[in-house]
Amino acid sequence: MNPDSLINPAEPESSPHRTIIDTLTQELKNTTCVLHQLVRIESAIPAYEPLHWLNANPISNRSYWKNRNQSLTIATLGTALTLTGHNSDDLSDVFQQAINILGDSQASFIGGSAFDGLDGSDKWHEYPAVSYQLPFIEIRQQHGSCSIHINLFATSENQWLSRQNKLISLLDQLKFPKFKDEPVDSANKITNRHDSLPYADWQKLVEQTLFEVRKNDLQKAVLAREVSLTMTRPVNIFELMQRWQNLTPNCFSFIIEQQESFFAGCSPERLFCRRHNEISTESLAGTLPRGKDAEADFLLGQELLSDPKLSHEHELVSRFILDAIEPLTSRIQKPDTASLYQLDRIQHRYLPIKALLHPGIGDQQVMNRLHPTPAVAGMPQQAAMAYILKNETITRGWYSGVVGIISNHYSEFTVAIRSALFRQNMVHCYSGVGLVEGSTPAAEWQELESKLGSLFSVLEQTSSQ
Repeated sequence: MNPDSLINPAEPESSPHRTIIDTLTQELKNTTCVLHQLVRIESAIPAYEPLHWLNANPISNRSYWKNRNQSLTIATLGTALTLTGHNSDDLSDVFQQAINILGDSQASFIGGSAFDGLDGSDKWHEYPAVSYQLPFIEIRQQHGSCSIHINLFATSENQWLSRQNKLISLLDQLKFPKFKDEPVDSANKITNRHDSLPYADWQKLVEQTLFEVRKNDLQKAVLAREVSLTMTRPVNIFELMQRWQNLTPNCFSFIIEQQESFFAGCSPERLFCRRHNEISTESLAGTLPRGKDAEADFLLGQELLSDPKLSHEHELVSRFILDAIEPLTSRIQKPDTASLYQLDRIQHRYLPIKALLHPGIGDQQVMNRLHPTPAVAGMPQQAAMAYILKNETITRGWYSGVVGIISNHYSEFTVAIRSALFRQNMVHCYSGVGLVEGSTPAAEWQELESKLGSLFSVLEQTSSQ
């Protein structure tokens, strides 16, 4: 990556930020060894754009998270600790370890897990079944304030000294350069497109799936496809994310860097959010495009709310979620009717759900009950998963898995849809559709294209790394 592509070399580094970093470094040097306990040092800083900061500091394993209402943004550099699992059974251990390490701090682990609960293979080989990282350095923007945090965790004196020295070195390298507006580099173009499934094969697969639905073996199955794009040169993921989230502001934004690749997305769908013992989740399913003008948009919205096939698809998801959380919660609240969740190119049926967790219930129990939802797998869950793994032609990896942040006081997770895997000059884009009685191959194909439209529209506007 060339971080200078967004930097004006004539402008000096921001001195207030450097002064704060020097103070943090001295405090870190003066901190005595503490084992088996998170040491967290922080300071308020003048506001700074997190994506620019990540772009300017090419330190391995960067990550980025912005929640859907844009009240919290976290940008991270380096790794203080990684918790990894190699199958879905390891999820509970990873979550419990994270909570134990974080204690009462405001720190968070950031990461995700695979759709199928398995370690990645092929192009997903760098993405294990479960992986959450505690960053060395992070910037947080929260409710209008900006702060920088450093984290240190060690289980032996030698490990403490090694990580302390590593963190001091990283802080010394840290940059907060001033930025200037640059003209968009339009030279980075899509030079080739490869669809994992040609339309004729897609049609056969949809018809086969609908046959299973009519036999009542499945109520719904979600099928995904991959579109691999070859670019002129590697995409600058941080510039792309800035444009992508500006185009789709009502979404969770995330970037997870793993060695030579980035998994990134702008997903509209919350899996769940937990604040202390209250959880918020939702049913988001059924899709139609946005209208070309206000009148057409209104009519499409009304069709989405009244169409029997789309209503049935949404009801399957809603019923699954309510049944899943009922044993874990009390005081479940939801509206009587669905509303619309509108994005730049498409809109969905939407039903928000809130509840109180029973004592002793944590994130891992909720995750195990909710993922994968019928919105990304189908119903019945086990039959749909078996059908997908047998008949789908792609490896989903973390696509339609889960990405989010874990802490004691607040955790939040998005379903990792509207996402892509970026590796060198390749972009592997993913989209899926739910097939129920009444689905047609042509309409579902068009929905797949619509879901990819936002990413396609920003890719060629994004300069190279």
